[in-house]
Amino acid sequence: YYESQPGLNFPACELTRGFQFLNETYDNLASVIYLSATVYNDPDKHQSYLDKWYGGNYSVNEDKTVHEFKSKRYSDSVVRYMLTTYPTEPGLGVVTIRGTYGPGILDIFADMQLWAGAILLQLQRAVLPLSFLWTPVLHKLNNFLSIIETDSIKEHTYYVEVREFIEYLKSREDFDRIIVLGHSLGGGVAFIAAAQTEVRAVGVSAPNAMLSRDSFTPPITKEDLDELTFNIIPDRDLIPMVDDRARNIQEIGCRANKTNILGCHSPVRSLCEVQYHCGSGFKPVLCSCHLKYGYPAPKPNLNFNETRPFAEVCREEYPSLY
Repeated sequence: YYESQPGLNFPACELTRGFQFLNETYDNLASVIYLSATVYNDPDKHQSYLDKWYGGNYSVNEDKTVHEFKSKRYSDSVVRYMLTTYPTEPGLGVVTIRGTYGPGILDIFADMQLWAGAILLQLQRAVLPLSFLWTPVLHKLNNFLSIIETDSIKEHTYYVEVREFIEYLKSREDFDRIIVLGHSLGGGVAFIAAAQTEVRAVGVSAPNAMLSRDSFTPPITKEDLDELTFNIIPDRDLIPMVDDRARNIQEIGCRANKTNILGCHSPVRSLCEVQYHCGSGFKPVLCSCHLKYGYPAPKPNLNFNETRPFAEVCREEYPSLY
């Protein structure tokens, strides 16, 4: 385990003010990042990853609910998300959306479709004298750029499906509180869909939505983004530089080499950074934190009768890392 580092830690090590969804033992920045990374894995293994993090019988991967919804209209959809429930928190549903996956051309197209206008306006603001004076109306200009989209494109935009899934959950009697999570594209989609449905979202390395807010259907407001969204932003990560930030953010460090332009975008590296600085509590520390990303080896947790060195445990569990 990692002890909390001395000095001033991240103010949001423990989520508060409506963004928390469990008690402080289970609910912190590290849990959000872990869930956001888990959704990239094989869907058939989601429950095993949840059990490794929370312990057995504490959380449930509701894949049947997701399949039931997608089969009605989105059976051919490439958008991947999972729904997690917690028996100790009845009525709570945590929706986690996968971000851009490898060379997936549809994911890349979705990124470009949603944020191309914002990127163009940011570039214009960066190079033209006094262009910062246009910031209060840039969201209107971005909306103008988006009118070239056809109705067919808008109908199949990622956030539309996620928004409808949230609405589907809200229409059921067994869900009265929903939190949406996601990394990268998944976090950006979470911001949009959450603001449209009046639920809260936490993104990891996510593009923002302030300049783009009028281009979505229905549009979202600055007030909703400021109140309902929270972005975890690693140093030197390029993706959260897209679009203008909303009010609630937590900046974290990044130990990646400065020549590695994508190194700070890794959710696993972000998880290691948060656990090292905030402390890992009773959560497991990934072997990658020490062996791949260069963080110090965590201490053995004597509460679980574990006395072996961390490297020995990792060698037995994950020999491929050696």
